[in-house]
Amino acid sequence: MSLTSAVTNATKTAVRGRVEAQASRVATLGDEIVKAGRATLGQDSLVVSKAAQKATRKTVKAANGSFHLSTIDLNRELGAAREALAFKRLRREFPKAEGFVIVPQPYLRDAKGNILKDAVTDEARRIDFVVLRKKSVVQSFEVTSMTAPKLEQIAKETRIRLDGGNYILNPATQELAYFPKKVETEVWRFE
Repeated sequence: MSLTSAVTNATKTAVRGRVEAQASRVATLGDEIVKAGRATLGQDSLVVSKAAQKATRKTVKAANGSFHLSTIDLNRELGAAREALAFKRLRREFPKAEGFVIVPQPYLRDAKGNILKDAVTDEARRIDFVVLRKKSVVQSFEVTSMTAPKLEQIAKETRIRLDGGNYILNPATQELAYFPKKVETEVWRFE
């Protein structure tokens, strides 16, 4: 065996060892998330549980060298699971039969329908879920983990709303819905 082949094989073995260690850490994290979710959410934790299982399967593939799951990927998948759980809860609390419309991820807009940006960050703001009734926002929700800081996002939202960003677009009707000043975004934290 040549020196190059030996180095290549040693490198592959070392990388595989690091990936397998990462897979083990993520699998343990996934199990902890599932346990915490079940304790906190009961039956609804199935959504979070499935996301953790999916992330674990991807990490096991990583151990075989075919996929790399980063912390960002894991957070994205768990975030999507939390949003799915929140959407399910919102549908129960705000039924369509009673005239409610749940709008996921709407931008804050001005009275002309333009997406507004924050003067400080030069970024627009999407809110996770807004609940409408009769062309007006009645509730607003930001869905996140138990530990994620949301102060900066809420501050950005406040600045945009003070600058006239008090409308969202109803995608079903393409009409603007008014976002009253008295309605503040509620932060829902899930395990």
